[in-house]
Amino acid sequence: MNENSIWSTTESLLIVLNCDDNEHMKDYKKALDRALNESNVEKLTIVVLLPKEVDKNSMTPHFVIYYISPTDFNFFGRLKDVQLLDEFKLNFDTLIWFGDDSHRIFSYIKKIDFQNKIGVNATRAFFEMHLKADIDNPASAIEFIHDVLTKSYSE
Repeated sequence: MNENSIWSTTESLLIVLNCDDNEHMKDYKKALDRALNESNVEKLTIVVLLPKEVDKNSMTPHFVIYYISPTDFNFFGRLKDVQLLDEFKLNFDTLIWFGDDSHRIFSYIKKIDFQNKIGVNATRAFFEMHLKADIDNPASAIEFIHDVLTKSYSE
């Protein structure tokens, strides 16, 4: 692993992704497990944004994954998940946001201090690096992002 890469210098990672079902999430988890095995990441938080028709209780639980649905916001648009709000008080080395960046959670994410902000198929100027990947195929998307982030700063 290149010692001057974003990937090698990331010890805390926040991943936000849009997911439609449990199978899609399982594919992401497998691909992330492979990529994270070759990393220095010690703190990992994954926020999975679900459409309202998906019951988050049907998703496979995991201690680093927070499933967020539209019902997790109150009438005023405030996030009700206290544990996730506590996570958002932390700083992270790197943010990787997959897909649609128009979700309500974005207002919380942009308040967090990051060294690297990467948007994958996201459009906001907030992201310092914009990547295009096939997010319908989690394995190839994660592999592509891993390859890009392991390149040296000086390359």
